[in-house]
Amino acid sequence: MPRFERIWVLAVQLIVAAMPGAGSAWAQQSTTPKQTYCCNDSDGVQICSDRLPHQCYNRAYRVMEGSTVVRREEAPLSAEQRRQRIIEDRRQLEEDRARREGLRRDRILIDTYNSVQDIDVQRERAIKEIEHGMLQAKNELVELEKQRQALVEETEFYRRKTMPAELRAAIRANEADIAAQQSIVDSKKKDIDAVNARYDEDKRRYIHLLRNAPRAAE
Repeated sequence: MPRFERIWVLAVQLIVAAMPGAGSAWAQQSTTPKQTYCCNDSDGVQICSDRLPHQCYNRAYRVMEGSTVVRREEAPLSAEQRRQRIIEDRRQLEEDRARREGLRRDRILIDTYNSVQDIDVQRERAIKEIEHGMLQAKNELVELEKQRQALVEETEFYRRKTMPAELRAAIRANEADIAAQQSIVDSKKKDIDAVNARYDEDKRRYIHLLRNAPRAAE
């Protein structure tokens, strides 16, 4: 390079260096890490570039600064993978919901009963209330059966002649009332079975919670 050109280049460098912030900008440029995008192609060969190579499209890739991986990007999911991801997310949500619901029921259980014996006391009270309603229905059935028998005896007078419409209506009403009261009795029996099942489960769960509760420091 001719002497004149060297002097000119040196002068320009001195002017640039003297500009405010020029030194810090130069230092920042020189210290900023260069990012490199790398992935493995279909043959497993690593491909890297300062921009995302087209071979890395639709593939997992990593962003590197020097030899350090600063970010990883997963490959886009296929339609089947997206479907499976949705199924898995829904399953996880359902498990979380069931877990929260279980914890809520456990808190209610602990707040409801003071002891295992308290569960038996409340069970007996609930069953007695149901049995009271069932007894009323059974007593009503006894009276309805008496009415039915009286109506049957009355029909004996009409074996050879037309039965009055009022008597036929009374028989139908009696049969409907008997069916209704019998339905109540059957329903009460199912209610008792349901109460026993519920209190059995409450008792089992309550004992489990007591056995697994954290022990207070002695």
